Amino acid sequence: MSPRWLLGRRTVLRGAAGIAIGLPFLDAMLSPKSALAQGTPPRRFAVYFKPGGCVLPAWRSTGTETNFTLGSTLAPLEPLKSKLLVLDGLDLSITQIGNGHPHSKGMGGLLTGRELPEGPYETCGGTAGFPDGPSIDQGIADRIGLGAKFKSVELAVNWPTDRRDGGRAAPTNCINYAGPHQPLPMSTDPWAVWDRLFHDASTPAAELAAEKTRSRSILDTVLSGYRSLTGRVGVEDRRKLEQSLEWVLLPIVGRQWLWRQRS
Repeated sequence: MSPRWLLGRRTVLRGAAGIAIGLPFLDAMLSPKSALAQGTPPRRFAVYFKPGGCVLPAWRSTGTETNFTLGSTLAPLEPLKSKLLVLDGLDLSITQIGNGHPHSKGMGGLLTGRELPEGPYETCGGTAGFPDGPSIDQGIADRIGLGAKFKSVELAVNWPTDRRDGGRAAPTNCINYAGPHQPLPMSTDPWAVWDRLFHDASTPAAELAAEKTRSRSILDTVLSGYRSLTGRVGVEDRRKLEQSLEWVLLPIVGRQWLWRQRS
């Protein structure tokens, strides 16, 4: 691969006419050295947690281990079915013992397998503390994350879900633990996550600030055009514009910022 074809992540994301649109990782973003290493990709372990739960009949698959039909919830994964192993019958009985509300017990025990001890945090069902051991994701990260820029990354949307915790890590909002009573708070600020993952520590603060200011200006321009256009279209078109706006901007700026700018 010739170096002149390499694309920088930030350059691509800025795109034409200054509009910032996220793109998937492309071969052209890889250096020749990393491209040659693609034959042995790094191992990854990902946990996706949805606190609201699922409707079990829609979640469960039917059939046998090798010949099964995905439930409606998992149906979008049909193209990947040959690579899936869907487990059923797991028992998180840890939620039946220990301290705190069952939901908090489930949060604390999901990846640690440990009950919540006594502690100062209100859980809407008694007080509790943090589990007295690490979560399994951190044990795996210690094995496969060696040499990586970050051993593990914890991300969330609208964290914490309960304003009662005042933005602090609490048994009601944490599933990842580095060790006994050591919660790993989630990152929710898209700017902070981007800076952490893709900017070197040597990047001058002035350069980071200038890039953020420029990006905010782009977003303001997009929203100004949105406001102007929605006043000239019908209800159905307005709904489509609303949906499109969320698809593009929500992952970048967050729901609260978007709502403030619309009002």
